[in-house]
Amino acid sequence: MRRNLTIVLVLLVILPLGVLGWLGTRMMQEEGEMLQVRFANLIQQQLADVDARIAALIREREASLLQVTEIGAADVLALRERVRRDPLISGLFVIGSDGRRVFPPRDQPLSAPETELLRRTQRLRGDLGEKGVVVTAEPAGALPREITAAAPLAQSRSFEDAAAEA
Repeated sequence: MRRNLTIVLVLLVILPLGVLGWLGTRMMQEEGEMLQVRFANLIQQQLADVDARIAALIREREASLLQVTEIGAADVLALRERVRRDPLISGLFVIGSDGRRVFPPRDQPLSAPETELLRRTQRLRGDLGEKGVVVTAEPAGALPREITAAAPLAQSRSFEDAAAEA
């Protein structure tokens, strides 16, 4: 009888402890899964916030850059001021509907940044069919010379070739 009583007492203690242990393990697994879901939702929310901030920044920059297109090409002073003032614009040139450069102006002295821009974009502008695109560096204060011997559009390289070499 003692043996049966010992078995019953052991079962009364071990069985509830086993069930409690199993339930605890199960709750811990479910809590871990719930924590992972919460963490994933938090990451998604943070990514959505970053996405919204980036989209807002892109809209702001787009609006800022579109304002440049509202300035008439004939308003040289306004274009120069915009290039100087706007940190997003490192240089600007405008090609007219006739294919000739409108800005930087051909009939006015060029600033050093404008001269450098024309030098850097020489091949691109030549590929666009602009005549007289070769700009050479001159001493400070001197006007740059322009040579009117550009390759015809059919013989010029593609934009990708020119960009790859630059």
